[in-house]
Amino acid sequence: MNKKTSSKKAFFKKQIEKEGMSAMEKNICKTVSCHSTCILRITLGFVFVYYGIMKLFFGMAPPVDKIITFMPVDVTLFLMGMLEFILGTLLVVGLLTRVAGWLTAGFLAVLFISAAYLHLSGILPNLWFTAGMAKDVALLGAAVAVGMQGAPCCSIDVFMKKKYG
Repeated sequence: MNKKTSSKKAFFKKQIEKEGMSAMEKNICKTVSCHSTCILRITLGFVFVYYGIMKLFFGMAPPVDKIITFMPVDVTLFLMGMLEFILGTLLVVGLLTRVAGWLTAGFLAVLFISAAYLHLSGILPNLWFTAGMAKDVALLGAAVAVGMQGAPCCSIDVFMKKKYG
């Protein structure tokens, strides 16, 4: 660690001690890990909001007709789009962050299980490659991290905790 970085950390630590409250209580980011958690949560949320909007309004869809055969495609796309949009919005604003993070991870796990089923059954043997699902592994990791950490600052969760105890 270089001298400049350690002096910044020491400055912020002294400032927090001087003010008599933690960064979480002030609802602002003062540490590098807090900044990185905020960035991870917000970018993950934006990805889900974007794909939710694309499913809801622009017809961008995975092959749901082959995965979920018991529901009409329009209903399936609407439900998936709304789920992605709602989870993404919760992540962006930092409301019920841990719950949204774990639900997002669960949603992605279901997508992986569906892709494995479609591959092994021979229905869509190249889905992993054609849909570019390798990027979703990183999204799953981000969702698990957000589910574990929650929103330490810059979120509605922290504001409500501060205001209502």
